[in-house]
This record gives sequence, structure tokens and C-alpha cells, in this order.
Amino acid sequence: MKAKIKITLFVLVLSLASAPVIAGGIKVGIGAGATENGSTVYIPIQVPLNGNFILLEPSLSYSKNADGLYGIINGNIRESEYGVGLFWGRPVTKNIDFLMGGRVAYVAYEKTHTIDLDGFSIAPTVGVEYNVNSHITIGGFVDYRYTRIEGTEPSYPVPSVETKEEEFKANTNLFVKFYF
Repeated sequence: MKAKIKITLFVLVLSLASAPVIAGGIKVGIGAGATENGSTVYIPIQVPLNGNFILLEPSLSYSKNADGLYGIINGNIRESEYGVGLFWGRPVTKNIDFLMGGRVAYVAYEKTHTIDLDGFSIAPTVGVEYNVNSHITIGGFVDYRYTRIEGTEPSYPVPSVETKEEEFKANTNLFVKFYF
């Protein structure tokens, strides 16, 4: 099931990246973001709309958490997210844009041979970006994320058990984007 979701999201990202060929005025780029314990790659697709813009932003995130997952499992946990953000953008000044929207993502947590949890996250998001020039922007996002995951985890000395976890968490992300 995970492989099908990953392949579907990859095809979606490639399809969205071809949007400029189909419609003019659309800006497409690539971006990188950093959080407290991970990194994100973005494919921003900006569509002009009556002096404002819509930003569609497929993303791939990866992080490593040495403190454990939700405080219940110790050790290095790998977290992968395959998601998309949809934002309404409004120029505030000549070089500063305000962004408001949200992100949804498929989330997978793994620890070699012991943990296999997956689920989804939903995150209302706000941000600002500074347009250095027509190709480069820098900025930041703040979101409040709900994550729900389920799967199996070890339960010593008994066999692995099914688990379901939920978390609400505020996150920050600094980014740089390059538009072609």
C-alpha cells in the first residue's frame, strides 16, 4: 500500500511540474526548507489570480528523531512525508508576499525491523516570503499540525501490537525557493 501511495504522489508531482507547458503565466520552481529536525523539498507552482496568486506546492520531507516517537519509543526514528500545500498569496509590498492556506500529507515512521507506522497530517499554515528577485524567494511558514498514525510497534516481551497515535504540534519552517 505504501509503495502505491508513493508512486501516485510522484506521478502527481511530475504532472504538476508540467503545468507551465500547458498554461502561460505560471511560475514553477524548486525549493528547500529546514525545520528543527528535518528538511523539505518543494516544487512551488504559482498561478496569478487578479493581482494575487494561488500557490500549489507538492513537497517531500525527511527527518530523523533521536528522542523517539511521541515519547513512547526510544531510538532513531525516520519520518517521511509526501504532501501538498495549497495557499492563497497576496503581495504586501513590492517584495513581500503573505501566504495563507494549508498542507495535507501522507506520513510514514520507520525504525529498522521494529516500527512501521503510517497515516496522515493536516496543517493550517501561514507564511511570508521575500522576493529577492524574480527567481529567488526566501521566507518562513508556521503551521499547527494534526498527525494521526497507526501500525505495529514492538511490545516486549509480548509480540508486536497494533497502535494508533495522534498529535497536535506547532511547527516552523524556513525556506528558499528558485523559480525557473
